Amino acid sequence: MTQHSKDLWRAEFFRSFIIEDGCAFSQGKAADFLAEAHFYLKTIEEFIEGARTRELDLLEKEADSLSESCRGNFWADYYPIHWETIFEFQLRSSFIVSLASFIEDYIKTVGWEVAIIMRDGKDPCKISCDVLHKLRRFLQKRGGFKEPDDSLWSFLYNTYKLRNVLVHNGGKLHGPRRYKDLTRFIASESGISEEHGFIKIGRLFCEKALRHTQQFVQALHQQQRSFCKRAAKG
Repeated sequence: MTQHSKDLWRAEFFRSFIIEDGCAFSQGKAADFLAEAHFYLKTIEEFIEGARTRELDLLEKEADSLSESCRGNFWADYYPIHWETIFEFQLRSSFIVSLASFIEDYIKTVGWEVAIIMRDGKDPCKISCDVLHKLRRFLQKRGGFKEPDDSLWSFLYNTYKLRNVLVHNGGKLHGPRRYKDLTRFIASESGISEEHGFIKIGRLFCEKALRHTQQFVQALHQQQRSFCKRAAKG
């Protein structure tokens, strides 16, 4: 058997497996990640709140031992602002970055499955520029996907842009023109804001981002299953 024949056999094997399995492979990976993400977010929020509360309790005991006139200066010098300016930003940013990276990898995997089933020579996993928009068009054109809806795609587009600013720019929004759409998105959402040119991420936004990602995955998987059923019928 030639290498070309082996490659064709392998591709047909994967195709049959994906169709029979109802694209369960990508869904299984997504379910595992989302369970881990939920645990991670719960853990970091409990850590932030618990550690900050313990430190404040200790400082309050120390402040209580001071005279009334000295307490103002004491809190000005020792109030634990680092929980907000350092720990909250770093931990929540890492969560959003991880979530956005998962979104890209997951959609590429779905696109790869569609390409295998359609016997399409194009590999969606190699898309590099304007990734999410191109992957969405690929799924709609080649797979006939009608969901997720525009609102979920839009939210994830902006989450991905947010990820890029966090990774490549340290969370700083340089230039209003370049980040006009993202700035508008931030202003429209609760749990996230811009302060002195930097992105500030709150617990509520992280929770919403996780919920929307779960809804997105569910909607996309329903389309996958329907696509596999159509492919099985020939």
